[in-house]
Amino acid sequence: MSNDSESHSELLSRIEIVNVYSIEPHEEYIPEILEKLVHDIMVSKVLKDPILADVNRGFVIDGTHRLLALRKLNIRYIPVLNLDYLKEKILLGRWFRGFNNPDVLKIIEKNFDVRQINKFDIGYIDKLSLSIIYNKCIYEIPLGEWYVSLKNIDRLLKNFRPDFIADSLIHEKIDEYISIICYRKISRNEILNIFNRGFKFSYKTTRHIPSYRILGINMPIKYLMEDKDRCYSYLRGFKLRNVGRGVYIDNRYYEEEVYIAFK
Repeated sequence: MSNDSESHSELLSRIEIVNVYSIEPHEEYIPEILEKLVHDIMVSKVLKDPILADVNRGFVIDGTHRLLALRKLNIRYIPVLNLDYLKEKILLGRWFRGFNNPDVLKIIEKNFDVRQINKFDIGYIDKLSLSIIYNKCIYEIPLGEWYVSLKNIDRLLKNFRPDFIADSLIHEKIDEYISIICYRKISRNEILNIFNRGFKFSYKTTRHIPSYRILGINMPIKYLMEDKDRCYSYLRGFKLRNVGRGVYIDNRYYEEEVYIAFK
């Protein structure tokens, strides 16, 4: 029991309070999600969960909308679970875009040079920089840097409201959509290099799965508007309850190990 207490205390100690402008998102945001989150925070007057970031690199791993919501509300600080992006055990996946509108391929063909791959092999999507699956055929979109093209395609198709499909689920989801936009596997070093050049990826490009996550600190925003000491004092009273991995919380699925903070 004492070992558990010590390890939980160590996990909690990794939550840092940082200025909202000391870290930057690596992805763009979705306006509707940001607006809803701003409203929810104003009503609840708390930030429920810390975001994930590499504080030393100024890099937001997961939590773009929460960070931008606090900026919009003129709040000074944000709680961050500080993870070394290159050293921590973090799985990096992708979010594919699923559509059931038959016009998606036509629009892409009108704006991009695409070519059909003769043989249908789902493994191709890991090799092609950018591709679209349409009625069990794979089309390559061979144009410049994949992440720039993906951003342009997302803007072109923004009114079609795609479903975002975890890359690990592509085999079971492929029959549910007329078109699925896919892209190759990416690495953390690649993400950082592009981020350091000042480029922001399209929303929901990366899918980060850390080894663990802490939820439920419910930090009052009045503390986040004051000073760090008040925030750290608030955090000191917490304990953690391990609810395991592969759990649904507030309609979100967490593959990682989840700890719920409580007093």
